[in-house]
Amino acid sequence: MIRGIFEFFVGMYRISVSAASRERAADIMFREGVEINSAQMDDGGAYVFCVTCPVGHRLMILFDRENVEYKVGKPRGIPRVLLFLKSRPGIVVGVAVFSVVLWMSGRVVWSFDITGNGDIPKDRIMSVLEELGFTYGTYIPSVDFDRLHADFLTREPDAAWI
Repeated sequence: MIRGIFEFFVGMYRISVSAASRERAADIMFREGVEINSAQMDDGGAYVFCVTCPVGHRLMILFDRENVEYKVGKPRGIPRVLLFLKSRPGIVVGVAVFSVVLWMSGRVVWSFDITGNGDIPKDRIMSVLEELGFTYGTYIPSVDFDRLHADFLTREPDAAWI
């Protein structure tokens, strides 16, 4: 299972070596100590196997140097996702904007919930909070709530708690 997760993150290539070059490819892979996954022969005698992307890149260089005929499929795993996103930057920008908006939405005052109030009208509470600089759109981490509570209670003597 851990191997599968690792292979997903580093990516996998499916490489097909022609029947004529299969022995040279096997020699190269043996010499380099390459681990392969799901090796098989197809109907035409080609040797088909899977390797991680880093190993695949190394093999392609060696196969080119030794004139081994091979075909490489599209990468699988995270590298394939990255290739997909490389040609579609709008998706990346959309996810980034969404993430920033989502992060900011929890740090901004969107609504007020005034409950348990019997003596002071809600409009009066809202106007005092606005005078103190606490209103819709206020950036919450910039508020000193102890100071806000104290200032509100000094302006509204009928309020016992806020």
